[in-house]
Amino acid sequence: QIAQIEQLVDSITITKFEEKPTQEQIMLQMVAAVLPVLIIIAAAVVFFLVIRRNNRKKERLKKEMTDMLVAYRKEQAQRAAQDEHYQVSKTLFENTTFCSDVAAQDFCKFHSLRRCLLRNSMFILLGVLSVVVGFIYNDSWLLRIVMIALGIYLVVQPFLMLDRMKRAEVGFYKKARSREASYALREEDFRISCIQSVTLYPYFQILSAYEDKKYFYLYYTEDRAYLVEKDGFTLGEANDFRKFLKEKLGKNCHWQ
Repeated sequence: QIAQIEQLVDSITITKFEEKPTQEQIMLQMVAAVLPVLIIIAAAVVFFLVIRRNNRKKERLKKEMTDMLVAYRKEQAQRAAQDEHYQVSKTLFENTTFCSDVAAQDFCKFHSLRRCLLRNSMFILLGVLSVVVGFIYNDSWLLRIVMIALGIYLVVQPFLMLDRMKRAEVGFYKKARSREASYALREEDFRISCIQSVTLYPYFQILSAYEDKKYFYLYYTEDRAYLVEKDGFTLGEANDFRKFLKEKLGKNCHWQ
């Protein structure tokens, strides 16, 4: 047995001697191994901070819009009280839209794939990168598991948000006074009835407007919109309404 060991040792041939890595080289190797992980985590943190800042901005905007709406209605009431000959302007468009579950879900899909496309793409991109790094990283099993779990969490977020939005929208219309929304649009403002108590709004209440093949979506918050069916006009035409709203909202109209 000793002879076999000696034979084995004698058969070993060393062709090259590697110098012992310096402390600086070891540090560089560690940084190179950890850097991709740190970059992804930092990007995810920055992304969530941006979302949080945008949410705060939405809350401020909501408060400002409420104050502007109160001031507008107060001004309108004063004009009507002071002017005996005050008359409301002529109705230019009338529309009736049935807000079915399918219509609500279609709006949610549109919102996710059009208005929130950049946000959702970032979620998925960061998630995929995190999963890839988790699979190719070899230095720590714990870190690999964390990166893969983080990646899966990020990838599924757009789908979870879409599902929550669908349930919220369908629930909103189920609780409404009616599934039918009636719109009467004049030069200065527009009126909504049936689905809610009769309410008058100025056009600055509409933050932005989009459309697909069947509906106009008039956003009054960042993620809520009035659904106006293109085939639902009883006064005026959809094409004329598109031009009219473009004049009112300008760059905030995102027509196809």
